[in-house]
Amino acid sequence: MTTRVVTETNSMPTAHYTKVVHVAVAVIERFSASGGREILISKRADDAHQGGLWEFPGGKVEALETVQVALSRELNEELGLTLDLTREPLYPLIQIQHDYDDKSVLLDVFVVTEFSGTPHGREGQPVRWVPVTELESYDFPVANKSILSACQLPGRLAITPSVNGLSEARAALHHLCKEGISHVILRQPAWTIEQYFTRASLLVSEFESTGLTIMLHGDPADLDDIDAVYIHLPSSAAKRYMTLDNYPGRRFGMSCHDQAELDHARGLGVQFATLSPVAATNSHPGANAMGWARFTQLVSTFNIPVFALGGMSDSDLSQARQNGAQGIAAISAWAAAPPSAGNK
Repeated sequence: MTTRVVTETNSMPTAHYTKVVHVAVAVIERFSASGGREILISKRADDAHQGGLWEFPGGKVEALETVQVALSRELNEELGLTLDLTREPLYPLIQIQHDYDDKSVLLDVFVVTEFSGTPHGREGQPVRWVPVTELESYDFPVANKSILSACQLPGRLAITPSVNGLSEARAALHHLCKEGISHVILRQPAWTIEQYFTRASLLVSEFESTGLTIMLHGDPADLDDIDAVYIHLPSSAAKRYMTLDNYPGRRFGMSCHDQAELDHARGLGVQFATLSPVAATNSHPGANAMGWARFTQLVSTFNIPVFALGGMSDSDLSQARQNGAQGIAAISAWAAAPPSAGNK
């Protein structure tokens, strides 16, 4: 695999080719005795490329190997683990293309939850199970930045349906907890800025102990005093920003609908994006669905986790992942059913 690089000179541009190293990477997960998610990381040798940094295990894909076969071989050689690819297919987490000064890499990242053997550094490298909430305290190569984001995000991202007030919002969030949702965007375009600020502040505090991560939705300037980590920017608000450096400690998502908005999201350095509409949806009946082929094309070089949005349900999760998505986002898929006529 090669990448064509054009070098500008004072006369005609000349081209040379930089070899791209294709690497299979594993995010190996387990649950601790206390029920928390842990991920296995290992430390690179000091004399290796990006030496002394921690990494997600894996290695180079050799000629004639599939990515999954390469990953299985590397995990056995590095950690003494055995994968049964016929029994438990791996699902892709993210694909990342990154240019270092001395090489370019293409990382194909897969989630591994089933394996046999006890992981140990067969090449003398330190290995460690780390709670997912502590991963960012370790030093990783720059190309791994988006893997860290993907590890901390779910496969199912809920967006709240429109509700009238605080009590209905509270009921909707409790319902999502019962549905097993861990992350939800609190989107309420009918609320005034003042209503949103007051109600979101209360809800974030109330649900802190439930394990539900509430992501705010709106302009960061209006939400800066609410104690929530994530802010999801509407595309209209995102266009007002060239940088988000004024909001340290925040993690950002952005609502995107085309290549230009994805490019802007990448320039802002967001941690994730929603991309819509993938399929026809009742919430935006006039929008033209892009379909999976276009979705895959748009996210293939984005290098940041993307949720497929628009007409999604649990049955679409596997297909979304196979097409390069972090997972699916939806409003109605996990919302409480409206009351029947006899129960109004």
